[in-house]
Amino acid sequence: GDVAPAYWQALLKLGKIDQLEGLLKKATSSADRPASAAALVMRGDIIRSTANGDHAKLRLALRDGYLRVAMMYRDPPCRRERQEALLKAAEVFNEIGQASRAETLRREAKSI
Repeated sequence: GDVAPAYWQALLKLGKIDQLEGLLKKATSSADRPASAAALVMRGDIIRSTANGDHAKLRLALRDGYLRVAMMYRDPPCRRERQEALLKAAEVFNEIGQASRAETLRREAKSI
């Protein structure tokens, strides 16, 4: 539900990554597409939180989290999660010096 992403954020901030990963695994394998999409966004957040400017890790956050949601969760029930994924992907593209891609994703997020 809507409470899970807030709880996941709290676990991430507390550094309880193992516990968080277990919850995300359950969510991504559930039939609840919005929950699965939210879990993938959080997976991107986890990877990004450990990147410390490492472009390879930032690209992994894009691939395994944000862009996966942007591409695979286009159905209306996942609108909010897809928009969040696009905006977070735009932030990462800015971090790795690809401002034009970032702007394209921001425009796409606004059009949803």
